[in-house]
Amino acid sequence: MSEMNGLISTGTTGLAPSAAPGILTPDHGREDFEQLFALSSDLLSIVDFQGRFLRVNPAWTVSLGLSAEEFFHRPYLELIHPDDVAGTLAAADRLRRGQTVCGFENRYRGVDNQYRWLSWSSYPNLFAKTIFSVARDVTDRRNQEAALQLSEKRFSDAFEHAPHGMAIISLSGKFLKVNKALCQLLEYGEDELLNLNFQQLTHQEDLPGCMAHIVRQIDGETVPFIAEKRYRSKSGKYAITQVSCSTVRDASGQPVHFISQIQDITIQKSVIEEMRKAKDAAEAANRAKSEFLAIMSHEIRTPMNGVLGFSSLLAESALTEEQQRFVRHIQQSGETLLNLINDILEFSKIEAGKIELEETVFDFQLIAEEVVSFLAPKASEKGLFLNLKFSNEVPRKIMSDAGRVRQVLLNLASNAIKFTESGGVVVEISPSGDSTCKVAVIDSGMGIPPEKLGQLFREFTQVDSSTTRRFGGTGLGLAISRRLTKLLGGEIGVESTLGAGSVFWFTLPLRTVEKEDETLDRDSVEPELQAPSAAAPVEPGLAGIRVLVVEDNSANQLFAVYLLHKVGCTVDLAANGREAVAQFSQLPYDVILMDCYMPEMDGFEATKAIRQVGQRGRDVPIIAVTASITKADQEHCKTVGMNDFLPKPWSRDGLVRLLRKWAKPKRRKVLSAPGPSAASPQPIVVL
Repeated sequence: MSEMNGLISTGTTGLAPSAAPGILTPDHGREDFEQLFALSSDLLSIVDFQGRFLRVNPAWTVSLGLSAEEFFHRPYLELIHPDDVAGTLAAADRLRRGQTVCGFENRYRGVDNQYRWLSWSSYPNLFAKTIFSVARDVTDRRNQEAALQLSEKRFSDAFEHAPHGMAIISLSGKFLKVNKALCQLLEYGEDELLNLNFQQLTHQEDLPGCMAHIVRQIDGETVPFIAEKRYRSKSGKYAITQVSCSTVRDASGQPVHFISQIQDITIQKSVIEEMRKAKDAAEAANRAKSEFLAIMSHEIRTPMNGVLGFSSLLAESALTEEQQRFVRHIQQSGETLLNLINDILEFSKIEAGKIELEETVFDFQLIAEEVVSFLAPKASEKGLFLNLKFSNEVPRKIMSDAGRVRQVLLNLASNAIKFTESGGVVVEISPSGDSTCKVAVIDSGMGIPPEKLGQLFREFTQVDSSTTRRFGGTGLGLAISRRLTKLLGGEIGVESTLGAGSVFWFTLPLRTVEKEDETLDRDSVEPELQAPSAAAPVEPGLAGIRVLVVEDNSANQLFAVYLLHKVGCTVDLAANGREAVAQFSQLPYDVILMDCYMPEMDGFEATKAIRQVGQRGRDVPIIAVTASITKADQEHCKTVGMNDFLPKPWSRDGLVRLLRKWAKPKRRKVLSAPGPSAASPQPIVVL
């Protein structure tokens, strides 16, 4: 019987002593029956109506691991899973009433107490009151079905409770199954959505791309497609969604339907758009700040160029002693004002994130010597000594930003001289660890109270108000030095004893250069560190050099003309870029001094136009005269075709240095300039 697992055999065929074989099998076919019974891979059994095994074939032992004797005359109910007993008894009752039972399944316990699933086909013999059964072990199939059911349940649970919209969609686009999240997103009931297709709800602009993906999927593309599209809700609003769609195929590889995940990204897209707008606004503000700094730097330093330039020219003229004293005061006041302006503009650049390091190979000891040489006159005026101690253990040639290193050292050393009344200042450079050095500025000044040390490197801060009144300054120098030192990869600090002096120090990473032929570019020395030179009539090598000065500020025009005449140059003037291009097209020049910011046509556009004027337009050196010389500014100048930079306010020495570098006088016949000429100091045409 199909619920009662099999029979027990006492020998190869499992015949019990009480069996009546003659009743079941004819004598003439007994041998064939016995052979079939013994060799069948199915579980064959004979049981009586009382539920005891009369006979089983060897397949029972193979499946359950029990010997034939363990089955013999044993009630089959002892081996059946408790949950299957009721069903088995019901099937046995039908068999005793003469009915055939096919396809009934139950579980039998094996030798390891593990249950095996058996599928039965059973036939009753009412005369013999026995049941002949054929059972097949279907455990693997049932396990697969159970696993499949579990998988389907998990999928169903995941599908239904997913936080995002889920849908099973037919190949034609009709919704076959949807979850609650999708219904909520699209504001439709489940039954309503199942009567729609996704094409009806897709934004018309997104539909062609979506359909193209669908066609590729049907044609065999196996990679799921992910795309953004807009779905229209029942209320007419569009939700921006990210759709991930996979194709389900049958065993032969033919597409059956699609499974789609629809995630609402409307809020994310809105946030991203707001972030993009904020980023654009920040970048615009940053650009505006940069432009403002460049313009302010130009507008402030341009008149300072006139003030300092003319005061230097005036100092070289025949003056009484009192007039000379007045001129010195003008120069000192102008330099003080320039330093204040430089501090404020430099701090503004740092705050705006516009400071970029320009790393080069330079001679560290030479930089230190130049700073000391530059400050020596100030120290001498106060009766102070100023010494430099450069350790032999510190390499001379290093890689860093020479200008910024010089700026920090100059600031610390000039502060030390400012706040020291007697004794002197020592600049000491020594090794500090394997790959750093320490630059210490040691003074014998007034010292700093311990409670004030912590505020020294803060912006707009000095030790006290009396210091501000006595010594002046913005209180930005040390704050700028701190930030620059950090950019250089070092640290800055101070040690001080009230009444005994202070030690301001900073560290600098040492990246040495192995090649001996690497030398400091002397052209990188900034003009403000060059000591003022005595008046000289004509500079050797510059006599006859023809210079076109392009400058819109009349004071700077006058200063440039006088200075260039004094060193032996011939000068023409142009008040803006348009005039410069016109004059250059008619006259040859050895060098052009080009202001960057002018009305009508600025220096950048003028430079590009001049570079288009044949071979001489490509060859003529153009020097940018600018108040802003950041790395970005320099790159822009180079991009438009400028050769070098002359920072404002500029000095005679700085101008001569660049003229020597770039000007190459040519033999030419004398021509008259079409525009304003400054061939002689008098008269001067002021534009």
